[in-house]
Amino acid sequence: MIADAPRYPGANVVFEAHNMKVFMTPLPTTWFDYSRWIYVDDKAGWLRQVTETDLQNAVNRKQANLPLYKKKYENTELLLVADRTFNSGKLVEAHHLAVSNPGFRAIYFMSYPESIQRVD
Repeated sequence: MIADAPRYPGANVVFEAHNMKVFMTPLPTTWFDYSRWIYVDDKAGWLRQVTETDLQNAVNRKQANLPLYKKKYENTELLLVADRTFNSGKLVEAHHLAVSNPGFRAIYFMSYPESIQRVD
C-alpha cells in the first residue's frame, strides 16, 4: 500500500481487500507538523460472537481461585468482561450460552460497553 500511495497533495488512491476499503490522500507539505494522528493498532478490528468454549476456558482459569474467594466471601459471582474498545475483547454475546459452573453463585458475560447476560 505504501509503495502505491499517492505522492502529491490532492491525489487519492483506494485500496480494497476483504470487504474493506482504505482511502489514502497525502497531506500538503504545509501540514508537516500535523500532530492529531492517533495510533489505533489495538482499537480497530472485527467483532465475533463469543462461544461457550471461550467462556468455559475463562471460568476454568478463575475456578483455581474459588477456594480463596470462598474463604473471604460468603457469595461469589463471576463477571467475565470483554472490553470491545480493544481487539482482545471484540466479542459480542450469543444467545443461549451456558457454561459449567464450578461453584460461583452466578456467572455473567459482559460485552462492554453494551450488554451483559447470565451464562450459567
